[in-house]
Amino acid sequence: MYHPHLFARRAELLALRDLSEHLQMSESISPILEGAKADPRDLVKCLEVLGNAGVTATVILNPVVGDFKNHLLLEPWRQALAERFSKYPKLLPGYVCRPSSTMAQVGAFLNAYHDRATALLYWSPKLPDGDVKELAALESVRFHINLHDQMSNAQRALLPTNKAVDVKDHFAKCARNADYGGPEFFSDDHLNYSENSVGFGDFSIVGSQFIAGGGQAHAVAIHGIYKTDEDSIWVEHFISNDVELEVGTVEGKYLQAAGKLVDAIFVRPNEFGDDLALEGFAGDVENGTFPGLAVSKRRQIYHHLALVNSLL
Repeated sequence: MYHPHLFARRAELLALRDLSEHLQMSESISPILEGAKADPRDLVKCLEVLGNAGVTATVILNPVVGDFKNHLLLEPWRQALAERFSKYPKLLPGYVCRPSSTMAQVGAFLNAYHDRATALLYWSPKLPDGDVKELAALESVRFHINLHDQMSNAQRALLPTNKAVDVKDHFAKCARNADYGGPEFFSDDHLNYSENSVGFGDFSIVGSQFIAGGGQAHAVAIHGIYKTDEDSIWVEHFISNDVELEVGTVEGKYLQAAGKLVDAIFVRPNEFGDDLALEGFAGDVENGTFPGLAVSKRRQIYHHLALVNSLL
């Protein structure tokens, strides 16, 4: 099973809703959602769609990025999600064990959700091996998720194979859109994950580092993943010709980048596949329309998840 990690921003949540409505993903995709916005409305709507579709999803309930750098915003946000957890048993409350996490804190989380399945995630945990072994033995924990390979080999080996998931950041993020180059290898985890885990994941074309949006784009980039003949996944970066703030318009830059993507799809249709997101880009290029950069991001994530889904 594929476990993409997303920061639960509007474009990402809309991409998941689109996927749930147009593809059968309940048996192949199990997203991990780490909130970044204190306003829960978009996330609640997405959880309703996923819940109704029978999708298993993990919602991290101790996020620390975006708005949740202010810890006072956490409890009202959690309360707003509580009804969805009660309504949909396949929605899993998740807790990230970080370097500062103690066994007492993990225990308090598990006690709060003692009557349902949960997920534990690990990002450089400082828990003793004995504590990790104790957590690994709990029947109520549905998934043990190793984020970004930030567990010691010894502790990773303690996780039961039928519950272990490894989520890695394969996206080489650049500081500026103009800095992206040609095609890059992304991953082949989908080909061999079952050797020691029940699932695999990535941070899509977003990356594991949370960066708040804002500011006018100097260049527009569209990151399109594609498959090779060996079914490994690569990512190609389609960058606008205009890369300076004072040169051209955002609309024009988008159409330049989208045009390059559409040209590549026309030449290599078997590599990119065919899905609603790619059709949307093609329609914009044909009609000269600009849907906004948020829609572009939504489509990039949709295409990424749809292609991995097709490989599974």
